[in-house]
Amino acid sequence: MTHPMRILSVGAAGPFAGLVVPELARRGALVRALIRHPSQAEGVRKKGAAETAVGDLSDPSSMMAALEGVDRMFYIAPAFSEDESGMGAGVVEAAKRAGVRRLVFSGVIHPILSALVNHRDKAPVEEAVLSSGMEYSFLHPARFMQDHAQLWPVITSTGVLPEPYSS
Repeated sequence: MTHPMRILSVGAAGPFAGLVVPELARRGALVRALIRHPSQAEGVRKKGAAETAVGDLSDPSSMMAALEGVDRMFYIAPAFSEDESGMGAGVVEAAKRAGVRRLVFSGVIHPILSALVNHRDKAPVEEAVLSSGMEYSFLHPARFMQDHAQLWPVITSTGVLPEPYSS
């Protein structure tokens, strides 16, 4: 008898990673949602999480507890968090120690753009993943469609898709 994959989904209560939970559950994975506050548990369970773990990405002991028995991990960092690089490298190290076989890291397009702090802070995390020995996938989204929701009336009335960031 085969057991379903157990996947830790970081950011499961958030607007982007929260979209991953129902898709993983639909595909038969047993999803453990990493949340920051117990009050988020009901919301992630409604999305399809079978389990929840309350933890802090910067706390190695809570990460090890959340990763116990996990085969795979979906990781997206909270944007613009203090020491995002160090925290991310710590998360990768915890996953490696816990025996996670595969890690999917949702970063940003062009993490080498050092002028953009939220891009620059992702590059060391990718380096940690590359040297971890785990199987991995990097997701480099250019834009999330949810970012366009506020601008949709302008887009449809003018036919122009404005870019809020300088190139």
